[in-house]
Amino acid sequence: MFAYAFLAKGAVDPLSGFVWPTPRDGEPGAWVSRDTAPREALRGYPAGDLPYWLDEELWNIELAGALTERGHLLLGERARLLGRIDAWTDAVAWDLVAASARRVARPAAIALREHGRTEAAARLEDATDLGDLERAATSAADHPHPAATLAAYVADVCFYAHDAGVAAQGAGVAAKMSAYALASDVDDASRPERLAAERAWQAAWLVDRLGL
Repeated sequence: MFAYAFLAKGAVDPLSGFVWPTPRDGEPGAWVSRDTAPREALRGYPAGDLPYWLDEELWNIELAGALTERGHLLLGERARLLGRIDAWTDAVAWDLVAASARRVARPAAIALREHGRTEAAARLEDATDLGDLERAATSAADHPHPAATLAAYVADVCFYAHDAGVAAQGAGVAAKMSAYALASDVDDASRPERLAAERAWQAAWLVDRLGL
């Protein structure tokens, strides 16, 4: 089965530290199995699960043998790397951070405007970069009002994404935080659906941006 796998820099599996044999001279990397690699390294996932595993490198991977589904991944008995997807770059990762933050900023601006805070809403909407967006969101969240809750989420998405340091890790933080923010704190029966819907939007964004 053909799938995708996010790896740390140098084709390193982030879960186990296993260093993958990489393709050379136009040929796929060598097959590895449970005899030569940790079980958790032999994993891949479809495009729809990409947002759950963001890391520094994105690879096409082939899984073989019996497949086991576990959460948002598939484990195989054997696997090999087919090629790196060079479209996944630091710049794209930061664009995903921005897109995730703005997903939360839109309903935040609506809530602020509905409660008479038009200037704060406009600042959120007019922010030109992550720095501007974080400052606007932080300012809006300073006021003790229910409409400030989403603005605080926007500020947190921006701050913790930057705090992660590495672009891909920042994107992972932003994707997770924004999904939970948009699903809301209301733990009702439909919350898992709201979370899944936001993750699906993120996956579609990645597929479109990376040309998968």
